[in-house]
Amino acid sequence: MRKRIKVILTGLNGYGKNFITEILREEISKDIQLVGVVSRNPTASEYYEKLLENGVMLYTKLEQCLVENEVDLAIIATPMHVHYEEVMCALKHGVNVFCEKPLAPTIDECLEIKKVAEQLGKVAAVDFQWSYSKAIQHLKRDILAGKYGAIKSIKTVVNWNRPKSYFEDSNWKGKIQGEDGKYILESVMSNGAAHFLHNLFFLCGETIQQSAYPVSIEGEGYRAHQVEGYDTVFMRMMTSEGQELLYLATIAAKEAKRPRFTIELEKATVNFPEGEEENIVVHTHIGEQMVYGSPEEGRFMHYLRAAEAIQTRERVACDVETILPGVIAANAAMQYIAVREFPKELVFEDEKSVYVKELDRLLERCYEEKKLPNELGIHWAIPSETIAIKGYHSFRGIADKEE
Repeated sequence: MRKRIKVILTGLNGYGKNFITEILREEISKDIQLVGVVSRNPTASEYYEKLLENGVMLYTKLEQCLVENEVDLAIIATPMHVHYEEVMCALKHGVNVFCEKPLAPTIDECLEIKKVAEQLGKVAAVDFQWSYSKAIQHLKRDILAGKYGAIKSIKTVVNWNRPKSYFEDSNWKGKIQGEDGKYILESVMSNGAAHFLHNLFFLCGETIQQSAYPVSIEGEGYRAHQVEGYDTVFMRMMTSEGQELLYLATIAAKEAKRPRFTIELEKATVNFPEGEEENIVVHTHIGEQMVYGSPEEGRFMHYLRAAEAIQTRERVACDVETILPGVIAANAAMQYIAVREFPKELVFEDEKSVYVKELDRLLERCYEEKKLPNELGIHWAIPSETIAIKGYHSFRGIADKEE
């Protein structure tokens, strides 16, 4: 890097703390200077004393931090429902942004951020971590070069379990709207497992920074937790190039399992994870094998790509344009596909958790057979229909709730 990049961080006591130890490492601090941290309660952080020792200014208001410091890059790591406000604040102060996912709840807000960033000539990067990883970047470049032929279909399955405390210690998790009436739209599509939804669109993109756009969605959405949106989805999407994308995700499984994805191409099949090191592995139809490594490497270091983009003026791997397809899919699902309750006899609850009986097996079966529950004849499944969403650009409210 040609100059030391001055950085601020918003959000200290939640996800943001993952960045602190990385930024303050000696080899990183030569190129990156953390000049300020914004937090509602900075004294509660385990890093409070260390930040003071390193001369980092602490603030409770982002506006004040931006006014009082020369800042090149703002890392936004606060809860998702304040991302839009903080990103726009930073941009309008002439500061580049690296924002944790999701960028904002609605496609309308994301498009507004894109417009402002372009008008001001600022970087607006989003931390969908896999998109920056060497493994995914290498794989996508080889796909774009035609090494394995065109993508025909791609599918992912996420079997997770969130404890009840995950929702109980927050006023935004699992919420459709906040107390102020603004949309939050927190769900397993928009936030909980959004990395894996984004990855489907990203790998199908026509250039290294582009993602493919959905032209239709079809699916089912359910909940077992005391939430307002989905905690489980079975979703099929089609791209303009005719690629089938299958997104199967829950946070109501009895036990968590490693997320998986499979890509079917004209000349090969891609699997993740594979082997003890959980790598991305390609198996060609003529018996060759290529190992691309793990997309998890360096997961809290990707803000450096945004810092480099400030210097080089090159486009980052994952900016606002890149993430729009995932936001469109999540918004369209919430708008057109009503959330349903799982049958009560399938939902089990103890002091710490809520889970759906044999839900993990159902998601795995849907994954293997590339079908939705209603297509498998599951008696409680809701019939689905294909919904055209080509040109979708504005969220118009949630689907009618189950009566």
